[in-house]
Amino acid sequence: MGGTEMVARYAVRSAERPMAFTAWEFLRGAVMAWVLFLLVAPLVNVAATSLLSFLTSSSSDLSRGVSPGFLVFASLLSLLTFFVPWSFGALIIVGLPSAYLLGHRLRTVSTVWVHVAAFAALGAVVGAATTLVTVLVIDVASMGEWAVPVAFVSNTVLTALAVVAGWWFTSQRAFADDAAVRGAEDGSAAA
Repeated sequence: MGGTEMVARYAVRSAERPMAFTAWEFLRGAVMAWVLFLLVAPLVNVAATSLLSFLTSSSSDLSRGVSPGFLVFASLLSLLTFFVPWSFGALIIVGLPSAYLLGHRLRTVSTVWVHVAAFAALGAVVGAATTLVTVLVIDVASMGEWAVPVAFVSNTVLTALAVVAGWWFTSQRAFADDAAVRGAEDGSAAA
């Protein structure tokens, strides 16, 4: 890609809109957030539910503990049956449109902590709402007495963290791309 083509592609940010973004940058951040959530959430949910159920069990039989193999199997099963379909639906129906509108609204705000706080709040709301709908539709309580509280807390927190991480990753990449474009412009102007 030549210097002028690169400038045209990355010229979305300006002094008036320092945090503007391209469609590609937005999609990259959204996919990153979703993948991060899917990598962590099933294991955290299964492990925390299993641990809390074990700790609060009236049985003193320590041999009833959960093996690491079971945690991996249960995490993969929950990933495929719950987390992928429900989180994909949330991503498409609520996450993408909300994140795009929020990012569009904040494109003139250069203060990073405002973006972090706003996207963390968005992630928390989407995570809690998706978990609420899931709990109402599926009998999550049958998965153990701790399944519902663990799902609410972990999914809310993990979604918030994943959304912020997706935003952070893509914003840093965008700023690096901008620096490369400025370097290419400076190099061609000097020649």
